[in-house]
Amino acid sequence: LVLPPIQGLLWLCGWTAFSPETLFTSWMPWVLYLFSACWQAGHIMVYSPLHPIRKFGGKTLTQVPALFVTTSPQMASVLGLIFLVFTLILGIFLGLYAGLGLVFIIPFVIMGLLTIYISYRFTLDSGNFSKGIRAFTYATYFMLVARIGILFSVFLFF
Repeated sequence: LVLPPIQGLLWLCGWTAFSPETLFTSWMPWVLYLFSACWQAGHIMVYSPLHPIRKFGGKTLTQVPALFVTTSPQMASVLGLIFLVFTLILGIFLGLYAGLGLVFIIPFVIMGLLTIYISYRFTLDSGNFSKGIRAFTYATYFMLVARIGILFSVFLFF
């Protein structure tokens, strides 16, 4: 989980490159930062059980630690789901706060709910590689739909 804060910086850099406002005169860049960081955390955690699994002291653990601790595949998939739910909430807030309109909100919510459903199903069977790949793929599509929706909204409304 060291990558999400870095991923969020890309959105901050984009904001500062193109906005006439600064990072300290608007909440928008920070909403974008949290939106991106939450998505990246969910994306990573959903993928974590798909890495090699190891046994340690009778417990099954993921190979890659989530910050300072390694988690079980079950916990990693649950954390991924939680972060993806936060992404959906932040995305809806972003759409309303920025006035992105229904061009952004409707496809984003549909894709978000589908992603959350598929990720939830993965939490029930976190050892199933096929369900994990599907959850990871839908998490990727979730952000793709968000980015396309933001672009369309910006070009249509601003």
